Amino acid sequence: MGTPTKSDKTTGGTSPVRIPAHIFGSMFSACIGGGMLLCLLIALNSHYDGVIRTHCKNWQFWPSVSSCIGDYWPEKSIWRVAIGLGSGPRLVTVFLNYNTLKEAFGSEKALRTKAVYLIDWARVLAAGGWTYISSSEDNDIHSLFFVIYVLGSFAYSILYTPLFYEARIKRAAVKDSAEYQRFVMSYRLKLACCLIQIGCVPFLAYTHVLHNEYCTPGAYSFYAIFEWILSAANIFYDHTFYFDYQVSDISVYSCAGCDPCVFLRYGVPSSKGLERMAPSPVMITPPPVLLRMTVAKDLIS
Repeated sequence: MGTPTKSDKTTGGTSPVRIPAHIFGSMFSACIGGGMLLCLLIALNSHYDGVIRTHCKNWQFWPSVSSCIGDYWPEKSIWRVAIGLGSGPRLVTVFLNYNTLKEAFGSEKALRTKAVYLIDWARVLAAGGWTYISSSEDNDIHSLFFVIYVLGSFAYSILYTPLFYEARIKRAAVKDSAEYQRFVMSYRLKLACCLIQIGCVPFLAYTHVLHNEYCTPGAYSFYAIFEWILSAANIFYDHTFYFDYQVSDISVYSCAGCDPCVFLRYGVPSSKGLERMAPSPVMITPPPVLLRMTVAKDLIS
């Protein structure tokens, strides 16, 4: 992986515990996708009549995402646990993605980079909001968080995808490496997921009108199918981060003699292949640790 910088050696800490950064993308998608699928299977097996029932009281055959994860127990508990377990890995990818764009563009696209970062945070917080505040508890707040999440997901994928293309592919110094090919594959998957989400919108709008305005038999179920497709595309979009950080790791150091704080330090590639470190201290209770994210291929022993 390369050796720590001089500042790391003088901390008096022990050898780092290294965590491959790419696993955080798969951890998130496994928690959220697995939790959603489990809720669907339990709902179909245990609460089928309830999850397909609507105010129209007509024939339907498929449940919506919200009815499967929020109307009955244990589905509601399973989904809340899944969101809780997935939020940590997801926040790590938020940090990684932001620093990737910030290092690639610097001040050139600072506004767009910060906008993407804030939108990504809004998505994570909104997902927790509509999950832990159900429609039966407070429908207005639940709906507000859900709308923020949906709009934020569209805005994020539309803004982040071209930025990723320019940062990782268009500006790549070496275009015949295995890493470059992974970036190309990741970009194509991101683009496909983005287009699928956008393509679902007119069908969702059309079937929503058919169901709510005309109570057309089966319209709710077709709406639900497109909702599941959109949700799957959204989850898989975030899963593509697994391909983006195959050469990165997160190193956890003990930090003897430090003040009681945590230093979040990430390594990024410079034009000469050297590592630059950027500490950002946050006060916590002892014992302190030193976190360092490094890009392996750009470290010099």
